Amino acid sequence: MNRADTTQVLELVAGYDCREITADLISEWHTAIGHLDRAVAEEAVHIHHKTTGFRITPEAVLDITQQIQTRTTTTPNRKRRARMGTYTITGAINDHCPDCGAQPGHTCTRHGHETAMPCISRLLGRPVGNRQQSAH
Repeated sequence: MNRADTTQVLELVAGYDCREITADLISEWHTAIGHLDRAVAEEAVHIHHKTTGFRITPEAVLDITQQIQTRTTTTPNRKRRARMGTYTITGAINDHCPDCGAQPGHTCTRHGHETAMPCISRLLGRPVGNRQQSAH
C-alpha cells in the first residue's frame, strides 16, 4: 500500500471509532501495515469491528491479516468438504474399501475419480452382492 491507501484504511477505521486522522497517525499506521494489500487490511478492519468492541490498532490489523492469509491457504475447496461429509458422518472414512481399494482417510475412487459417497461395501463394513457370493 502507499500512504494514500493507508489513509483510506484509516478513514474506514475512523468510520467505526471516530478517531482523528493526523499526519503522525498515517505515518505510524503506514510503517506498521504499509506492506499489506489494501483489500486485506480493509477486510481485517471489518472483521475486527464485527468481533470486538475495542479500538483497533495496527497490531490487531496485522494479527487478523495473518489469520486471513492462513485461512485462504489452508481451507479445502467446497467440493472436497462436501464429499467428505458422507464419509465422516458414517465413519466410512476410517475403513479400507473392499470394492475400490481406497485406504482409510481417503475417498472412494470408482472409475478413477473421487466420489461423493463411499462404495456400499465400505458403508456397510462388509462385501455386498456378487462380491459376497464369490467369497463363499
